[in-house]
Amino acid sequence: MVFIMAVLAIFPLVPKSLSNRAYRLSFMGTACSSVYYLYALYGRPKAWTLQAVQVYFQSVITTKDFNYFIYCLTFVTSHLCLKFTLIPILCRSLERIAKFLRHNFSRSTLYSDSLDGNGMIDIYRCQTVCHPLWKG
Repeated sequence: MVFIMAVLAIFPLVPKSLSNRAYRLSFMGTACSSVYYLYALYGRPKAWTLQAVQVYFQSVITTKDFNYFIYCLTFVTSHLCLKFTLIPILCRSLERIAKFLRHNFSRSTLYSDSLDGNGMIDIYRCQTVCHPLWKG
């Protein structure tokens, strides 16, 4: 979703009001997903003492998702609308999409329906699964 919003914000033929909304939404979406990922990965500090919170933040601050969160927060709160700042967001979205497909593509029914008995992709079966009206 963030990828689509970022593309909408950069594409030059989109109306300016829609482009500005997409610009803000793509940064907000990336900021929210970065915070959620940090919470899912690291949880909360073990204790709410100053030393425990300091150790927790030292481990969180070094991550890539925290850097993206700060980056997005900077541009969401500014009144500038710089389109080229969305390029890292597009790259991060493509990276997450590729990681998701790498882990989950082998379990998809489209992929498993196109395999032959030896685990190799059967081109004819793949074409008929992808395009049922195609006749070889």
